[in-house]
Amino acid sequence: MKTLTPRTIVAVAAVAVACVIGLLVVGRMRSGQRRAADPAMSAGLRTMALSASRQSLGLPPSSRPVVALMDIATDEYTLTVVATDDGSASLYFSNGGGLMGGGQRHEAIRRAALEMIGVAGQSVPQMASVKEYPLPGAGQTSFYVVTDAGVRSATAPTRRIEGDRSHPLRALYAAGQDVITQHRRSQQRPS
Repeated sequence: MKTLTPRTIVAVAAVAVACVIGLLVVGRMRSGQRRAADPAMSAGLRTMALSASRQSLGLPPSSRPVVALMDIATDEYTLTVVATDDGSASLYFSNGGGLMGGGQRHEAIRRAALEMIGVAGQSVPQMASVKEYPLPGAGQTSFYVVTDAGVRSATAPTRRIEGDRSHPLRALYAAGQDVITQHRRSQQRPS
């Protein structure tokens, strides 16, 4: 039997807390309750995703990215799409709320998350190494890819990515959009 280290226990506890928060968010959204959303919760979940490691998520060794994250900023809020190498995918809104997981219950979300991870791996060479993870300004889309070697990032105007089929970030943007689409579809049909 394997002995749990304090670091493993902390990582498991952090994931458990994130899951409980996610269940509360999803439960509130499904029950139709109209409470004020907590922007700090979404920001905290985003920060957790950006500081995740293969070990903290219990993932086996791989050359694939651990997390692919896309922030799409509008005038009102930023939508954050998070995909992990285990097929989980979440959506967070900077003004509070979101949808967590998805890939555990919906195969289409899982496939979209894994596709986003795969495309993110191909996009890493076009990205810069970063240590800070600011949200983009309105009209911008930022990508963060968490790898075993650190975090890489790129930002571009959303309209340019959408309008230029040869834009170097277009495939990653499209993969992130598919995660959003699959989450939306999962909310429209019974699970």
